[in-house]
Amino acid sequence: MKKPKDGESYFMVDEAGDPTFYNSAGKCIVGEFGCSPILILGFIETQNPTPLRRTVLDLHAKVVADPFLSNLPSAHKTAIAFHANKDAPEVRYLFCDLLRHLDFKAQLIVVEKIENVFRQRYGGKENKRPRCLAWVA
Repeated sequence: MKKPKDGESYFMVDEAGDPTFYNSAGKCIVGEFGCSPILILGFIETQNPTPLRRTVLDLHAKVVADPFLSNLPSAHKTAIAFHANKDAPEVRYLFCDLLRHLDFKAQLIVVEKIENVFRQRYGGKENKRPRCLAWVA
């Protein structure tokens, strides 16, 4: 990763996981199938998004055209777009290797979902938790 220069910046935001603690019956489901034990919010910053996007799209075209990668079980999902939890390990490797050469910086916030902390701070009420994405505006 390279350090962006001062000037106009472009940001791309994404998340991994979700802020859910409880199912519809009020049972804590953190860590169970379908409910992640962590929440990650992150963004990348770049001064020039066009070559970044072009490089990612070029890799996508190569992956879709590759005879080996296009026959992997997840190929139909990867053919639509890259998505880490749906892509095969071979595709994730290629994408992560590509990241080393792109001109951007990244910042991530990783939050472990701990029920007793959530109960103490927010009374276990999901509608009282802070709006996590407000700082991105």
